[in-house]
Amino acid sequence: MDILKFLGAILPISIIIKAVNYLIKNKMAHFRCETDTGKSDFYRGYFNVYFHFINDGKSDAKNVRIEMLPPENEIDKEKFLKFANKYKLGPYELINSNSEKIDNSITSNILSAPKTLKIKITWNDGFRNNRHQVFSVDLY
Repeated sequence: MDILKFLGAILPISIIIKAVNYLIKNKMAHFRCETDTGKSDFYRGYFNVYFHFINDGKSDAKNVRIEMLPPENEIDKEKFLKFANKYKLGPYELINSNSEKIDNSITSNILSAPKTLKIKITWNDGFRNNRHQVFSVDLY
């Protein structure tokens, strides 16, 4: 006998859906991005930004790749390309669950950095390969 038919006969569908969702969430990693500014001197034209990418999911994230996405307007693209070539973020083999974090920092001249940076994190976990999340971060 098919297990789903058996369970469907004795349990309401809402309980089955909740159980399946619970099992899926236990196989997922989930990232959040926190930023804070370090010592910046806008008078002299430079700033520091610290990125903390935190896995607060229930599963470990493997093969974590971090990339900076180019801005959509043409004016900032040239500035971005010079900026992105200077900073490499990742890759990382394994980021454990239980809020393990990746720390990165950027120190740059205001004139050579875009105001907003889009960062894409891609990873593999127990749920699926190549899951991703995009963060938009104001640098200054």
